[in-house]
Amino acid sequence: MKTILWSMLALMLCTTACKRNQDTTPYISMAINETQCANPWSSEVVGRDNYEYRLTQWLKDKRGIRIKTIAYVKTGDEGMYASCSSPSNYQIRISVRESDVTKAEELGFVKQ
Repeated sequence: MKTILWSMLALMLCTTACKRNQDTTPYISMAINETQCANPWSSEVVGRDNYEYRLTQWLKDKRGIRIKTIAYVKTGDEGMYASCSSPSNYQIRISVRESDVTKAEELGFVKQ
């Protein structure tokens, strides 16, 4: 009987602890069109030559936005443009916490 009670108690504790560790935060999908070479994360974040790392660090360290996912999606045919701020035909899609949506919108991201 004691063994069964201890087993039930251990199971209840594990279930409670496991539920506390689950992330139930609502995330919102957002996107921004990439430019040829005027993306602020490319110039403001140094230390690594990794695009995802630079974007993640720029959002987190510079703006306080944590992201859950990143996708780099081709939106059209690649072409040559004269301006650095011209679109690159790629869109960056991220998912952010609901509480960070306004900050992301201020940076040019839009809800999907």
